[in-house]
Amino acid sequence: MTTKTTPTTAAGQPETPDSDDSGVIGYWDEGWETVTPPQGANMAIAFMGFSNITTALKDSAKLVDKMVGAKYLCLGGGNEAGGWSSQTIQAVIDSLDDVVGYDGLAFDIEVCEDQGLAPSFTEAFAKIKARNLSLLVTISHSEPYGCKDAPTLMQAFFNDPSIDYLSPQLYTTGKETQNDYTAVGTPWTAYAAAKSIVVPSLVRADMYADAQAYFKTQGVTLGGFIQWNNSAKS
Repeated sequence: MTTKTTPTTAAGQPETPDSDDSGVIGYWDEGWETVTPPQGANMAIAFMGFSNITTALKDSAKLVDKMVGAKYLCLGGGNEAGGWSSQTIQAVIDSLDDVVGYDGLAFDIEVCEDQGLAPSFTEAFAKIKARNLSLLVTISHSEPYGCKDAPTLMQAFFNDPSIDYLSPQLYTTGKETQNDYTAVGTPWTAYAAAKSIVVPSLVRADMYADAQAYFKTQGVTLGGFIQWNNSAKS
């Protein structure tokens, strides 16, 4: 078995695909870390892990002025603090006037407190687009792991013209050394029908070429990527 050497920059960091070829080069700006954006970054997502929009706005305020590229505020996360209910979705709708300084919103949909949230998400997404905000939806692997009606949600997301970007997470711990293509319920081939641009979230930018090759076998053309691990300590 031969080992492929990853190209590096002069600083010794993994080489980022050129933005002209890759489309979206995004990164998750974790509020508890000192982050280094990937080379050529054109999208930044302020992430604190809360679905409560008031808390997310407050805790992400320290990040927005330093973010590189189009600026997104993330709502939601992978645990109870980031869980979704009809009440938290309605609170987002009611608070859209407070979303200032951002170009878009990112919904991290992994945990649901209720079933049957698809119509509520659809309503919220339409109202976000009516405010001329861009919209990204990210999910754990191929569908939300903590939503009992995840297949129904995914079908709604695939069909929703309000969603600009759909970002499946190709990791679990965020420390993987290769992409995790585990499909949980919804098959990757289903992403071929999405009306939105598919931009997977990867641990590192140098995993993008492999993601492109894999998704091509699933009939899916990628429009870029979002890097998760941006810590200066990594």
